[in-house]
Amino acid sequence: MPGSNTYSQLPQEQEQQEQQTRTVQQPVAQSAPQPVAQPQANAPVAQTNAATNSPSNYGELYTYLQNAMNEARPETPEERKKRERNEKWNGIISGISDAVRSVSNLYFTTQQAPNMYDAKNSMSAKAQERFDKAKAERQAKADKFLNYALTLGKLKDADDAKAYQRDKDAAAAARDERDFNFRVEMAQKEQDNADRNFKRQQERDDKDDAFRNRQFEEGIRQFNVQSSREAHRLAMEGKRLAMQQAQGQMSFNLGPGNGNVVLSSAQLNAQTVSRIFRTLPQKVRDKVHGEPIYTQDFQGHKVISGYGDPSTEAMLIAIGANVQDSRETQDAIREVAGKKVEKRKIAGF
Repeated sequence: MPGSNTYSQLPQEQEQQEQQTRTVQQPVAQSAPQPVAQPQANAPVAQTNAATNSPSNYGELYTYLQNAMNEARPETPEERKKRERNEKWNGIISGISDAVRSVSNLYFTTQQAPNMYDAKNSMSAKAQERFDKAKAERQAKADKFLNYALTLGKLKDADDAKAYQRDKDAAAAARDERDFNFRVEMAQKEQDNADRNFKRQQERDDKDDAFRNRQFEEGIRQFNVQSSREAHRLAMEGKRLAMQQAQGQMSFNLGPGNGNVVLSSAQLNAQTVSRIFRTLPQKVRDKVHGEPIYTQDFQGHKVISGYGDPSTEAMLIAIGANVQDSRETQDAIREVAGKKVEKRKIAGF
Protein backbone atom coordinates (compact mmCIF):
# COMPACT_ATOMS: atom_id res chain seq x y z
CA MET A 1 0.00 0.00 0.00
CA PRO A 2 1.24 3.47 -0.69
CA GLY A 3 0.14 4.59 2.71
CA SER A 4 2.16 1.91 4.41
CA ASN A 5 5.32 2.85 2.50
CA THR A 6 4.86 6.43 3.51
CA TYR A 7 4.43 5.43 7.12
CA SER A 8 7.53 3.21 6.99
CA GLN A 9 9.61 6.15 5.83
CA LEU A 10 8.49 8.32 8.77
CA PRO A 11 11.04 6.98 11.32
CA GLN A 12 13.81 7.59 8.81
CA GLU A 13 12.67 11.19 8.33
CA GLN A 14 12.42 11.71 12.09
CA GLU A 15 15.91 10.25 12.54
CA GLN A 16 17.28 12.60 9.89
CA GLN A 17 15.58 15.59 11.58
CA GLU A 18 16.99 14.60 14.98
CA GLN A 19 20.43 14.21 13.37
CA GLN A 20 20.10 17.72 11.93
CA THR A 21 19.00 19.03 15.31
CA ARG A 22 21.98 17.38 17.00
CA THR A 23 24.22 18.84 14.33
CA VAL A 24 22.85 22.33 15.07
CA GLN A 25 23.11 21.72 18.82
CA GLN A 26 26.63 20.28 18.53
CA PRO A 27 28.50 23.62 19.17
CA VAL A 28 26.48 24.18 22.33
CA ALA A 29 27.23 20.70 23.60
CA GLN A 30 30.92 21.10 22.86
CA SER A 31 31.07 24.51 24.52
CA ALA A 32 29.60 23.14 27.71
CA PRO A 33 32.24 23.50 30.47
CA GLN A 34 33.84 20.44 31.93
CA PRO A 35 33.71 20.16 35.74
CA VAL A 36 36.96 21.23 37.41
CA ALA A 37 38.57 18.59 39.57
CA GLN A 38 38.42 19.70 43.20
CA PRO A 39 40.70 18.68 46.08
CA GLN A 40 39.28 16.20 48.52
CA ALA A 41 37.31 17.76 51.36
CA ASN A 42 39.30 15.97 54.03
CA ALA A 43 42.74 16.86 52.60
CA PRO A 44 44.52 20.25 52.74
CA VAL A 45 44.35 22.23 49.50
CA ALA A 46 48.13 22.66 49.41
CA GLN A 47 48.89 18.91 49.41
CA THR A 48 49.84 17.23 46.14
CA ASN A 49 47.24 14.76 44.82
CA ALA A 50 47.78 13.17 41.44
CA ALA A 51 44.07 12.38 41.03
CA THR A 52 42.86 15.95 41.67
CA ASN A 53 45.94 17.87 40.48
CA SER A 54 45.85 19.88 43.69
CA PRO A 55 48.86 22.15 44.46
CA SER A 56 51.70 21.22 46.81
CA ASN A 57 52.79 24.67 48.02
CA TYR A 58 51.57 28.22 48.35
CA GLY A 59 52.80 29.38 44.94
CA GLU A 60 51.19 26.41 43.20
CA LEU A 61 47.97 27.02 45.14
CA TYR A 62 47.83 30.60 43.88
CA THR A 63 48.42 29.47 40.26
CA TYR A 64 45.97 26.61 40.68
CA LEU A 65 43.20 28.96 41.80
CA GLN A 66 43.93 31.37 38.94
CA ASN A 67 43.71 28.56 36.39
CA ALA A 68 40.59 27.15 38.02
CA MET A 69 38.96 30.60 37.89
CA ASN A 70 39.83 30.89 34.20
CA GLU A 71 38.26 27.50 33.53
CA ALA A 72 35.12 28.33 35.54
CA ARG A 73 34.84 31.92 34.30
CA PRO A 74 31.22 32.78 33.35
CA GLU A 75 30.33 33.32 29.70
CA THR A 76 30.84 36.74 28.21
CA PRO A 77 27.91 38.82 26.90
CA GLU A 78 28.89 37.84 23.32
CA GLU A 79 28.94 34.16 24.27
CA ARG A 80 25.57 34.51 26.01
CA LYS A 81 24.00 36.15 22.96
CA LYS A 82 25.38 33.42 20.68
CA ARG A 83 24.10 30.69 23.06
CA GLU A 84 20.63 32.23 23.30
CA ARG A 85 20.48 32.55 19.51
CA ASN A 86 21.44 28.89 19.07
CA GLU A 87 18.91 27.83 21.72
CA LYS A 88 16.23 29.88 19.98
CA TRP A 89 16.92 28.28 16.61
CA ASN A 90 17.12 24.82 18.15
CA GLY A 91 13.79 25.46 19.82
CA ILE A 92 12.24 26.57 16.52
CA ILE A 93 13.63 23.58 14.63
CA SER A 94 12.52 21.21 17.40
CA GLY A 95 9.04 22.74 17.38
CA ILE A 96 8.76 22.43 13.60
CA SER A 97 9.98 18.83 13.71
CA ASP A 98 7.51 17.97 16.47
CA ALA A 99 4.70 19.62 14.46
CA VAL A 100 5.57 17.61 11.33
CA ARG A 101 5.73 14.40 13.33
CA SER A 102 2.43 15.19 15.01
CA VAL A 103 0.69 15.84 11.68
CA SER A 104 2.20 12.71 10.17
CA ASN A 105 1.16 10.65 13.17
CA LEU A 106 -2.35 12.10 13.03
CA TYR A 107 -2.63 11.27 9.36
CA PHE A 108 -1.51 7.69 9.71
CA THR A 109 -3.69 7.09 12.72
CA THR A 110 -6.61 7.96 10.47
CA GLN A 111 -5.33 5.19 8.18
CA GLN A 112 -5.63 2.66 10.97
CA ALA A 113 -1.93 2.91 11.98
CA PRO A 114 -0.97 2.85 15.70
CA ASN A 115 -0.42 6.17 17.50
CA MET A 116 3.40 6.69 17.69
CA TYR A 117 3.41 10.13 19.34
CA ASP A 118 5.18 10.43 22.74
CA ALA A 119 5.63 13.89 24.24
CA LYS A 120 8.53 12.76 26.40
CA ASN A 121 10.48 11.68 23.35
CA SER A 122 9.70 14.78 21.35
CA MET A 123 12.54 16.89 20.00
CA SER A 124 11.27 19.90 21.99
CA ALA A 125 11.46 17.92 25.24
CA LYS A 126 14.93 16.68 24.42
CA ALA A 127 16.03 20.18 23.47
CA GLN A 128 14.59 21.54 26.72
CA GLU A 129 16.43 18.82 28.63
CA ARG A 130 19.68 19.86 26.96
CA PHE A 131 18.91 23.52 27.73
CA ASP A 132 18.26 22.73 31.42
CA LYS A 133 21.40 20.62 31.68
CA ALA A 134 23.50 23.38 30.14
CA LYS A 135 21.92 25.93 32.51
CA ALA A 136 22.74 23.75 35.53
CA GLU A 137 26.33 23.41 34.32
CA ARG A 138 26.59 27.18 33.88
CA GLN A 139 25.25 27.72 37.39
CA ALA A 140 27.72 25.18 38.78
CA LYS A 141 30.56 26.97 36.97
CA ALA A 142 29.37 30.29 38.36
CA ASP A 143 29.35 28.84 41.88
CA LYS A 144 32.85 27.42 41.40
CA PHE A 145 34.06 30.73 40.02
CA LEU A 146 32.65 32.55 43.04
CA ASN A 147 34.22 30.07 45.46
CA TYR A 148 37.60 30.32 43.72
CA ALA A 149 37.38 34.10 43.70
CA LEU A 150 36.59 34.19 47.43
CA THR A 151 39.43 31.77 48.22
CA LEU A 152 41.84 33.76 46.08
CA GLY A 153 40.69 36.96 47.75
CA LYS A 154 41.35 35.44 51.16
CA LEU A 155 44.82 34.38 50.04
CA LYS A 156 45.54 37.89 48.78
CA ASP A 157 44.24 39.35 52.04
CA ALA A 158 46.46 36.94 53.97
CA ASP A 159 49.38 37.93 51.74
CA ASP A 160 48.69 41.60 52.36
CA ALA A 161 48.37 41.00 56.10
CA LYS A 162 51.66 39.07 56.17
CA ALA A 163 53.40 41.75 54.12
CA TYR A 164 52.00 44.46 56.39
CA GLN A 165 53.09 42.56 59.50
CA ARG A 166 56.48 41.87 57.94
CA ASP A 167 56.96 45.56 57.13
CA LYS A 168 55.69 46.50 60.58
CA ASP A 169 58.11 44.06 62.25
CA ALA A 170 60.98 45.30 60.08
CA ALA A 171 60.17 48.92 60.97
CA ALA A 172 59.95 48.01 64.66
CA ALA A 173 63.26 46.13 64.47
CA ALA A 174 64.90 49.09 62.72
CA ARG A 175 63.45 51.45 65.33
CA ASP A 176 64.67 49.23 68.16
CA GLU A 177 68.11 49.06 66.57
CA ARG A 178 68.20 52.85 66.23
CA ASP A 179 67.09 53.25 69.83
CA PHE A 180 69.67 50.72 70.99
CA ASN A 181 72.45 52.42 69.01
CA PHE A 182 71.33 55.79 70.35
CA ARG A 183 71.38 54.50 73.94
CA VAL A 184 74.79 52.96 73.37
CA GLU A 185 76.05 56.23 71.91
CA MET A 186 74.59 58.25 74.78
CA ALA A 187 75.98 55.80 77.33
CA GLN A 188 79.39 56.07 75.69
CA LYS A 189 79.18 59.87 75.78
CA GLU A 190 78.15 59.77 79.43
CA GLN A 191 81.01 57.39 80.18
CA ASP A 192 83.46 59.64 78.33
CA ASN A 193 82.16 62.66 80.24
CA ALA A 194 82.36 60.75 83.50
CA ASP A 195 85.92 59.70 82.70
CA ARG A 196 86.89 63.29 81.89
CA ASN A 197 85.18 64.59 85.02
CA PHE A 198 86.82 61.90 87.10
CA LYS A 199 90.20 62.77 85.64
CA ARG A 200 89.66 66.48 86.27
CA GLN A 201 88.40 65.75 89.78
CA GLN A 202 91.39 63.51 90.38
CA GLU A 203 93.68 66.29 89.24
CA ARG A 204 91.88 68.76 91.52
CA ASP A 205 92.03 66.30 94.39
CA ASP A 206 95.73 65.78 93.81
CA LYS A 207 96.25 69.52 93.79
CA ASP A 208 94.13 69.90 96.94
CA ASP A 209 96.03 67.08 98.63
CA ALA A 210 99.32 68.67 97.69
CA PHE A 211 98.06 72.03 98.95
CA ARG A 212 96.88 70.53 102.26
CA ASN A 213 100.15 68.71 102.71
CA ARG A 214 102.05 71.91 102.11
CA GLN A 215 99.79 73.74 104.59
CA PHE A 216 100.34 71.15 107.31
CA GLU A 217 104.05 70.97 106.51
CA GLU A 218 104.16 74.71 106.88
CA GLY A 219 102.24 74.35 110.14
CA ILE A 220 104.84 71.89 111.42
CA ARG A 221 107.60 74.41 110.71
CA GLN A 222 105.79 76.83 112.99
CA PHE A 223 106.58 74.59 115.97
CA ASN A 224 109.62 75.40 118.08
CA VAL A 225 110.75 71.94 119.12
CA GLN A 226 114.21 70.73 119.96
CA SER A 227 114.02 66.94 119.93
CA SER A 228 113.73 64.92 116.73
CA ARG A 229 111.24 62.62 118.44
CA GLU A 230 108.87 65.49 119.07
CA ALA A 231 109.37 66.72 115.50
CA HIS A 232 108.56 63.23 114.15
CA ARG A 233 105.41 63.00 116.28
CA LEU A 234 104.19 66.36 115.00
CA ALA A 235 104.98 65.38 111.39
CA MET A 236 102.94 62.15 111.69
CA GLU A 237 100.02 64.03 113.24
CA GLY A 238 100.14 66.56 110.41
CA LYS A 239 99.96 63.79 107.77
CA ARG A 240 97.07 62.11 109.59
CA LEU A 241 95.08 65.34 109.80
CA ALA A 242 95.80 66.15 106.14
CA MET A 243 94.44 62.75 105.04
CA GLN A 244 91.32 63.09 107.19
CA GLN A 245 90.69 66.65 106.03
CA ALA A 246 90.53 65.32 102.45
CA GLN A 247 87.68 63.05 103.63
CA GLY A 248 85.75 66.00 105.10
CA GLN A 249 86.19 65.14 108.78
CA MET A 250 88.79 64.73 111.53
CA SER A 251 88.97 62.43 114.53
CA PHE A 252 90.60 63.19 117.85
CA ASN A 253 91.70 60.49 120.28
CA LEU A 254 90.91 61.85 123.75
CA GLY A 255 93.03 59.26 125.49
CA PRO A 256 92.52 55.91 127.22
CA GLY A 257 88.92 55.50 128.43
CA ASN A 258 87.75 58.75 126.76
CA GLY A 259 87.17 57.45 123.24
CA ASN A 260 87.36 59.29 119.93
CA VAL A 261 85.43 62.36 118.80
CA VAL A 262 84.85 63.00 115.09
CA LEU A 263 84.28 66.55 113.85
CA SER A 264 83.32 67.57 110.33
CA SER A 265 85.24 70.10 108.29
CA ALA A 266 82.30 72.50 108.68
CA GLN A 267 82.58 72.25 112.47
CA LEU A 268 86.33 72.83 112.36
CA ASN A 269 86.31 76.33 110.94
CA ALA A 270 89.10 78.77 111.73
CA GLN A 271 87.25 80.39 114.65
CA THR A 272 86.37 77.08 116.34
CA VAL A 273 89.92 75.73 115.89
CA SER A 274 91.30 78.90 117.46
CA ARG A 275 88.97 78.60 120.47
CA ILE A 276 89.94 74.93 121.02
CA PHE A 277 93.63 75.83 120.61
CA ARG A 278 93.40 78.39 123.43
CA THR A 279 92.34 75.62 125.84
CA LEU A 280 95.76 73.95 125.50
CA PRO A 281 98.30 74.55 128.25
CA GLN A 282 100.38 77.71 127.82
CA LYS A 283 103.64 75.77 127.53
CA VAL A 284 102.19 73.91 124.53
CA ARG A 285 100.95 77.08 122.88
CA ASP A 286 104.33 78.71 123.36
CA LYS A 287 105.92 76.04 121.17
CA VAL A 288 103.93 77.05 118.12
CA HIS A 289 103.77 80.47 116.60
CA GLY A 290 103.02 82.21 113.36
CA GLU A 291 105.21 84.31 111.12
CA PRO A 292 107.79 86.46 112.94
CA ILE A 293 107.16 90.17 113.37
CA TYR A 294 110.31 92.23 112.63
CA THR A 295 111.28 95.66 113.97
CA GLN A 296 114.47 97.76 113.93
CA ASP A 297 116.61 98.35 116.97
CA PHE A 298 118.27 101.67 117.83
CA GLN A 299 121.15 100.77 115.51
CA GLY A 300 118.79 100.10 112.58
CA HIS A 301 119.15 96.32 112.64
CA LYS A 302 116.06 94.18 111.89
CA VAL A 303 115.14 92.14 114.91
CA ILE A 304 112.18 89.85 115.80
CA SER A 305 109.85 91.61 118.17
CA GLY A 306 107.15 88.90 118.26
CA TYR A 307 105.18 86.35 116.30
CA GLY A 308 101.79 86.34 114.61
CA ASP A 309 99.01 83.86 115.31
CA PRO A 310 99.72 80.28 114.19
CA SER A 311 97.98 78.99 111.08
CA THR A 312 94.82 76.90 111.42
CA GLU A 313 96.76 73.82 110.34
CA ALA A 314 99.44 74.44 112.99
CA MET A 315 96.75 74.80 115.68
CA LEU A 316 95.07 71.55 114.55
CA ILE A 317 98.41 69.72 114.78
CA ALA A 318 98.96 71.09 118.27
CA ILE A 319 95.42 70.06 119.33
CA GLY A 320 95.74 66.53 117.89
CA ALA A 321 99.20 65.99 119.40
CA ASN A 322 98.35 67.26 122.92
CA VAL A 323 94.59 66.68 123.44
CA GLN A 324 95.17 63.63 125.64
CA ASP A 325 97.11 65.77 128.13
CA SER A 326 94.48 68.56 128.47
CA ARG A 327 91.09 67.95 130.09
CA GLU A 328 89.94 71.42 129.04
CA THR A 329 90.78 70.69 125.40
CA GLN A 330 88.90 67.38 125.57
CA ASP A 331 85.80 69.11 126.94
CA ALA A 332 86.07 71.81 124.26
CA ILE A 333 86.12 69.19 121.52
CA ARG A 334 83.16 67.37 123.09
CA GLU A 335 81.21 70.62 123.26
CA VAL A 336 81.87 71.37 119.58
CA ALA A 337 80.70 67.83 118.77
CA GLY A 338 77.50 68.47 120.77
CA LYS A 339 78.31 65.98 123.49
CA LYS A 340 77.44 66.43 127.15
CA VAL A 341 80.28 67.85 129.30
CA GLU A 342 80.61 68.62 132.98
CA LYS A 343 79.48 72.11 133.95
CA ARG A 344 82.67 73.94 134.61
CA LYS A 345 84.46 76.84 133.06
CA ILE A 346 86.36 76.00 129.89
CA ALA A 347 89.09 78.41 128.92
CA GLY A 348 88.22 80.25 125.76
CA PHE A 349 84.54 79.14 125.81
